[in-house]
Amino acid sequence: MELIDRISDGRTDLVLEYVAAGNPANSKNQDGVSIIRLCAYYGDVSAIKHLLANGESLTALGMNFDLSGAAFHGHWRLCEFLIENGADVNHDSPDSGETPLHAALCKSGSNCAFFGCQSIAGERRRSECSHKARH
Repeated sequence: MELIDRISDGRTDLVLEYVAAGNPANSKNQDGVSIIRLCAYYGDVSAIKHLLANGESLTALGMNFDLSGAAFHGHWRLCEFLIENGADVNHDSPDSGETPLHAALCKSGSNCAFFGCQSIAGERRRSECSHKARH
């Protein structure tokens, strides 16, 4: 089985080996799904950081870096990383009007992602407010 197939099956720990073997960080599997999307699906922030360091872009994850998907799947570390890199917890989907905070609440057991998103959003707002007050 090829490395990219094993990554597709959830072995995102193999991303480092895949890139080290000379494969592009923005590769796609046979179904056309990018490696960074696979890593996001499985919640592997370390693999995503490695792909970014080797030329991939968070924009490959789609609108708002697919924060809604990360929140829905309960990947709070990924939510934190995406928010720190500019994803918006209040960004509403053009299809449904739902936000990533809503997506986190829709999935049983993903309250960690909800509270993580909510906490990070609150920290960012407090930080922006204090920054504006100083300038």
